[in-house]
Amino acid sequence: MKRFRLAFISANIIGVLAYVFLVQSCSKDTTKIPQQTICDSLGILTYSTDIKAILDQNCTSCHRPILHENNVDLSTYPDTKTAIEKYDIVCNIKFESGCVGMPNTGKMPDTPIQKIECWIKSGYPN
Repeated sequence: MKRFRLAFISANIIGVLAYVFLVQSCSKDTTKIPQQTICDSLGILTYSTDIKAILDQNCTSCHRPILHENNVDLSTYPDTKTAIEKYDIVCNIKFESGCVGMPNTGKMPDTPIQKIECWIKSGYPN
């Protein structure tokens, strides 16, 4: 009888440990893909081929010549590069705490944001 109880208790302990292991292994993976890996997968990004279209679609309705909100003009390569060097635009487009979220119509999808970040990190290729 003691052997049966010992086996029963052992089986329960093993069952509980297996359950805990399975729950942990099935939990949502919250690790983020390193930025460099994302940039490598996007390839070489340039202003004229990739970034200008994103800015035209999301930013230049407010940040263009004549009407450039907060003196930020994102309509040309030189103006965009100057604005990025002067202001923390990535903080704004990522809607990070302490920044003014842009565009004011709502956060862009992650892919265009990642493209802008990678383009900046690669030195603003034109």
